[in-house]
Amino acid sequence: MTNKPTLTRQIGHDLRGLLAAATTNIEYVRELPGLPEEAIPVTIEIEHELRLTADVLELLASAHDPVRPVEIDLRGFFWLARRNGGFITLDATMPPFPVRGPFGAIEALVAAIGAASAEGTTLEIDDTSLRLRGLDRAKAEALTAAPHGLDVALSFRDDVLVVRRR
Repeated sequence: MTNKPTLTRQIGHDLRGLLAAATTNIEYVRELPGLPEEAIPVTIEIEHELRLTADVLELLASAHDPVRPVEIDLRGFFWLARRNGGFITLDATMPPFPVRGPFGAIEALVAAIGAASAEGTTLEIDDTSLRLRGLDRAKAEALTAAPHGLDVALSFRDDVLVVRRR
């Protein structure tokens, strides 16, 4: 008889491999000569959705050592939290926002952001930053203390929590 947690991790690993292959394929399609200009943003959105799916699977299918350094997209944490009653709304087509550091530190940051969120909190991401609007002001201001061991810096201004890569 197969050990269920081992099988779940194995299936998760296999699915992440399939998603990585699909991501590579969509990147290839985007580079094909003659691809209609209007198709390029669609391929980028597909790539973002595939990456989010892979990171959600990573979070679901793997046991994580809290001190082990990882690189993981914060969207995966927020997506899972939303499905479990969290308040942060995100669009799966927005770009990834990978964060590096100990898994436990990333998890603590996400939990603190989740505790500061309220109904209607929205997430925006661009090339350099992640912005959260609609957070509890007092809790969000307390978040700006430097997260230990992470490659991000946090600031709170104009009622927006800004997470920037260092």
